[in-house]
Amino acid sequence: MSEVLKIKGYDKVRKIIDELQDQGSITRKEAELKCEKTAATTRRYIKFLVETGYVIQEGRTNSIIYKNILY
Repeated sequence: MSEVLKIKGYDKVRKIIDELQDQGSITRKEAELKCEKTAATTRRYIKFLVETGYVIQEGRTNSIIYKNILY
């Protein structure tokens, strides 16, 4: 993932990536708590990870979880 992002960008999503590697999945709320960022910022980070193919989205609306495709 660090090859895709510049160091500054990678640092922004690193906490989400670490949690995904450790647990295999994360919810948006868990990502917010890990990043200590607003809901909008966290959504933007997760959207980027989904668009790059690093994570997949499962579930609907309020029950969405994000999974590491390598897990």
